[in-house]
Amino acid sequence: MDFDTLDIARLRGLAGNKWRRYGDEVLPAWVADMDFLQAAPIRDYVSHAGATGDLGYPFGESAGPLKELFAERAMRRYGWSVDTEHVDLIIDVVQGLYLGLDIYCEPGGGAIIPTPIYPYFLTAAEENGRRAIANPLVLDGTRFVYDMDALEASIDDTTQVLMVCNPHNPTGRVFERKELEALAEVALRHDLTVIADEIFADVVYEGHQYIPFATLSPEIAARTVTFHSATKAFNLGGIRIAVAVFGSDALHDRFKNVPRRSLGGHNCLGIPLTRIAWQQCDDWLAGVVSYLQGNRDFVTEFLARRMPAVGYVAPEATFFAWMDCRELDLPGGPYEYFLEHAKVGLSDGVPFGEAGKGFARVNFATPRKLLEQILERMADSIEKNE
Repeated sequence: MDFDTLDIARLRGLAGNKWRRYGDEVLPAWVADMDFLQAAPIRDYVSHAGATGDLGYPFGESAGPLKELFAERAMRRYGWSVDTEHVDLIIDVVQGLYLGLDIYCEPGGGAIIPTPIYPYFLTAAEENGRRAIANPLVLDGTRFVYDMDALEASIDDTTQVLMVCNPHNPTGRVFERKELEALAEVALRHDLTVIADEIFADVVYEGHQYIPFATLSPEIAARTVTFHSATKAFNLGGIRIAVAVFGSDALHDRFKNVPRRSLGGHNCLGIPLTRIAWQQCDDWLAGVVSYLQGNRDFVTEFLARRMPAVGYVAPEATFFAWMDCRELDLPGGPYEYFLEHAKVGLSDGVPFGEAGKGFARVNFATPRKLLEQILERMADSIEKNE
């Protein structure tokens, strides 16, 4: 697969949100879609389904093998022993965040959330009537880390949930075992249920290792609900399917009390495309992660050379650059400024929580030529503002 291929006409013709939100003058680098063609087996299946009219209601039993496939993949890639009896399919990880807070946190109860954070962590708490307890990550000079003292101080008798995002969106941290064990110790000591979003597990760069939170110990597994999906790593955001893994019968039984039809039904393409991704597309995945690491390094070099006032820590995973633009003092904030003056659409840092103010998230999962155009536009606009 040649990830360098840039076909701007193809991208402009896509019906997805990324390329349709703005006009043709804007280069989008926001929502978490890649600009690459999916792996050939995935595209072949979509063509087959269209040619044969195989777009009807999915056969319910087809979900069974997917649970087995996830368990096999979890063991092979992460050393994680998953009981398939404790696996359910849901629409997406966002649904999981909302359901998790609704089920495992009482109204008015507190959920510890590491900010800046994927905005749906915060809206899930707000819209469910739960209390978001922001625990801002701090920059230790080279990496974003948990402030464990602040986390401990934030816990009270109403705190019921610890939310984890690893690999972390938007900073790109891959938390090390000792960091995760410190969080696990807090969860055990304060009797907290852990809700873990681990959707970027397969987009991790050299020198770093994703560790499933549920593998830390049997005791922590018993209180952890983990959400996974093939959608981010294999560029399948629109197929709407995710896996929920429950670490105990007790957690699973509470989830089973949700009326099944209120969970929605699965996309007819979601199950087969996930199966194909996990069975046939690891070579494509290895290629795209290598290319993304090259893009990560390109961003690092470009910012140091052309945009040195932007605070930046190279991500260890994901395909996001989390840019601290506070020193630039851009009129209207970085999102509005770059949209108006650079014609670049980024993710505004504000919805990521108080810790995101003055920041912007750049999606660099795009051909390098286009990434260079995006960054050049941003750098040129900054120079004109000086």
